[in-house]
Amino acid sequence: MCIINIAIEMSVPLKHTKSIPSKWQHRYRYIIRQMFIKRHAAWRARHILKTNKLHEKYVKLDTKCKQTVRNFEVNREQLIHNGNIGQFYTVGQKTAPFYFCNSFVKSFSIRISIGTHIP
Repeated sequence: MCIINIAIEMSVPLKHTKSIPSKWQHRYRYIIRQMFIKRHAAWRARHILKTNKLHEKYVKLDTKCKQTVRNFEVNREQLIHNGNIGQFYTVGQKTAPFYFCNSFVKSFSIRISIGTHIP
C-alpha cells in the first residue's frame, strides 16, 4: 500500500491554492455572479484568439459588470444613509453583511437568558 501512495505522489502534480476566508469574500446577487462568469469567459476568449471584436465584447461586459457592482454597493449604502438601519440588516437576509453577526448575537443572548452560557 505504501508503494502505491509513493507512486501516486510522484506522478500526480500538486496545485497549491490560497484559500480566502468566507468572511472576506463578497456575496453578490445571482445576476452579478452570472455577469462575472460571462466577463471571465469573454476574457478567456479574448486572451486566446486576440481579435478586436472579442476585445470590444470584453470591455463592454467589464464596464457593465463594474457599473452593476457599483450600483449594488451604492444601494446598500443608501439604506444606511436613509436612517433605516433595520432594513439594512434584513434586506436579502443571508446576503446582508451583518446577518451572521446578528444571528450569533441573538443566539448568544438567548443562551445567557436561559443560563446555558458557560463563560
